[in-house]
Amino acid sequence: MGFSLVEVTLALGITSVVVISIMGLLSSGLSNLHDSMNETRKSQIMRAVAGRATVTPYASLATNNLYFNQDGLPVATSQDAAYTVNIFRKAPVFPGCENAVNMAGSMTSLTVQIIWRSAYLSASRTNSYSLEVANDGK
Repeated sequence: MGFSLVEVTLALGITSVVVISIMGLLSSGLSNLHDSMNETRKSQIMRAVAGRATVTPYASLATNNLYFNQDGLPVATSQDAAYTVNIFRKAPVFPGCENAVNMAGSMTSLTVQIIWRSAYLSASRTNSYSLEVANDGK
């Protein structure tokens, strides 16, 4: 003895609701995965910039147009780049410090701007981070 038409219709209706719900979660999950991969690449780029700042002479820390590919690895030209990094140097702020003017030569604050150009987005996204660098006498 088989299933009646009402039972089959009800089972198909429940199955279709479940499948549509799962498909909605799948697109949200893929979007979250893409965002987390992008955040991981930006942290790799910041680690590379911080490492570069430790070996760069103190007087020439500010740099524009460092390029990184989609995997967060450095590349030579902007044509292969998914990320462009600009580094701006500014005087550090020492809240509550009376000797702030005298300490300005011992430390600098770098603003690291990471610009991400995606092939899938029409506009680029820009994130800015702060990096404090001490003057080691180089």
